[in-house]
Amino acid sequence: MAELRGITVKVPADLHDKVKAEQELLQQTMNQYIQMVLEEHFNPKINKKGGTDMNSNNRTLAFQVSEEFFQRVKDYLTKHPQLKQREFVVGLIEQELDRFETQEAQPEQTDASSENSNEPNSGNAAE
Repeated sequence: MAELRGITVKVPADLHDKVKAEQELLQQTMNQYIQMVLEEHFNPKINKKGGTDMNSNNRTLAFQVSEEFFQRVKDYLTKHPQLKQREFVVGLIEQELDRFETQEAQPEQTDASSENSNEPNSGNAAE
C-alpha cells in the first residue's frame, strides 16, 4: 500500500458547504471525497462525448428526495454493485436528454420531408 500523507486546507464557508453537500450525497467520508476529487483532477477520464469528466466547467446538481425514494435507489444500487450512485443518476439524466434531443431534431426532419412531398411529381402518372 502506498504511503499516505495529510493535506490541511482552509476554504471559504460557502465552498466548504458545497463540498460537504456533495460528499454526503455520494455517501463518502471527507477523506474519500477529497481523494476522489484530486484523482479526477490529476487523472481526468475521457467521457463518451470526447471531453473530460473533471474540468472547470463542471457544476454540482444536488437535490433532496423522500426517504422511500432514497431507499429504492439504494436497493437498486445494492443489486448492481458495479454502478456508483453518481454514474446511475447521471446515466439516467443523459439517457433522457439524448431522447429529448433526438425528439427535438425530428420535427426539423419531418418539416424537410413534407416540403419535398409538396414538390411536383416528376413521374409519368399523368401520361
